[in-house]
Amino acid sequence: MKTSGTYASYAESFLCVALLTAVAVGVTIIVDSVFVDFVHGNPHRTQANAMVGMLLFPLIFGFLAVIGTFLVFALPQCFRALLTDVMVRHLHRRGLLGVLLALPLTAVLAWYCYDYLTPTHVNLGINVGPDVMACWTSYCARKIAFGIIP
Repeated sequence: MKTSGTYASYAESFLCVALLTAVAVGVTIIVDSVFVDFVHGNPHRTQANAMVGMLLFPLIFGFLAVIGTFLVFALPQCFRALLTDVMVRHLHRRGLLGVLLALPLTAVLAWYCYDYLTPTHVNLGINVGPDVMACWTSYCARKIAFGIIP
C-alpha cells in the first residue's frame, strides 16, 4: 500500500463515520418526533410545529454531530494513519499487528479528545441548583452585598 493510499483510506473511512453519525442523529430526531408528537399526541406542540421541527432539527443537529465527530475522532484517526504508514513502511504487512496493538492508546486519545475538546459540561443557568446560581449575580449586586458600594 502506498503512503497516499493509507492516508486516503483513513480519510475516507473517517468521512463515512462522520456521515453515519449525522444520519443516525437525524433519524433519531425524526423517529422521536413521530412517536412523541403523532403517535402519543403531544398536547404542548401542534403537528405543524412538529413537522417544521422534523425538517429543521435533523439538519442542524446532523451538522453539529459532524463537528463533534471531527473534534473527537480527527486526532486519533490521524495518529492511526501515521502509525500505519510508519509500521507498514518498516515491517510491511506485519506492521499492521502493531497498529492493532496500539488500539488501546488510540481509545485513550479519543477519550481525551472527547473529554477536553467538546463542551460536555454546559451550564445554562437553568439546569443547576441554587448554590451554583449564586455565581450568576451581577457585578454590582456582588459589590453591594460585600459592602463595597453603599
